[in-house]
Amino acid sequence: MALPTKDLDFDLKSLDFESKIKAKPEKKPQFTVIYGKGGIGKSTMASYSPYPIIIPVGKETGHERMCVPKFPSYAEMNLTPINHVYACMQWVLRAEHTRKTLIIDNVGSYREGVDDDVEDSNKGVDLKAYGKGAAFGYPYWTRLLSGVDAVMKQRDMHVILLGHDGSYNVNNPDGSYYQKISINAPRGENTNVQGLLEARAHNVLYVKGEDQIIADKRGIVNKDGPVKKYATSGATRRVVYTKPRGDFFAKSRVNMEEYYEIEQSETEEELLHKRTNPTLIQLFKDLYHD
Repeated sequence: MALPTKDLDFDLKSLDFESKIKAKPEKKPQFTVIYGKGGIGKSTMASYSPYPIIIPVGKETGHERMCVPKFPSYAEMNLTPINHVYACMQWVLRAEHTRKTLIIDNVGSYREGVDDDVEDSNKGVDLKAYGKGAAFGYPYWTRLLSGVDAVMKQRDMHVILLGHDGSYNVNNPDGSYYQKISINAPRGENTNVQGLLEARAHNVLYVKGEDQIIADKRGIVNKDGPVKKYATSGATRRVVYTKPRGDFFAKSRVNMEEYYEIEQSETEEELLHKRTNPTLIQLFKDLYHD
């Protein structure tokens, strides 16, 4: 395709911009990444999305306790983990169903599948030399995102990708460095999957476990005045961050609270079966503007 010349004369009447220009906000499907440590509750959180169905990638097991529809595993279908993902996505695209959210669980398992596939397809090649392994693996991630786009556009479905957190170094020009936390995905110089996911996702939500901090009741005060505070043993809260804070990455393209402290459900039945957790219900209402 040649670059249009400055004197190119478009047929504006046939293009009919007047009937197509829109001023009202449009509600469209969103691609959301949810990441955090293993066991923090990512799968539970994602199960509160509208009418979900889960693709369990590779050996991932976090989905097993969820009371929502899920695809059979790659082993049950006698497929490789990578082929299994795309077979499931093809079903989502072509079959008649009422699902509204596709959950892909998770980044780490997909990465293992990519590494195995690249190794099987390049026997005898030193994949560690010159970043060959990362280069061969990068197209698997762009293809995954193409599939995500297709699901959103063709089936009008939300897509949620789950992943673990990981730290990485950011180098300063003076030789110093500091650490940041984001999605634990490949991060090569020319094959930065982590950066690709951060950029392409509408929302990146970080689920973090934090110690409960309370005031010391013994009345001990610091010399600068404030009452001492300490973390209570075994008492943690789970917080979902929607904006970057401190050393971690998060973002949301819609108007949401900066963080949501997840209220403790009284029973597993309430949390997983009935899905009545008020914080998670509100979070998805805010996320999708329901």
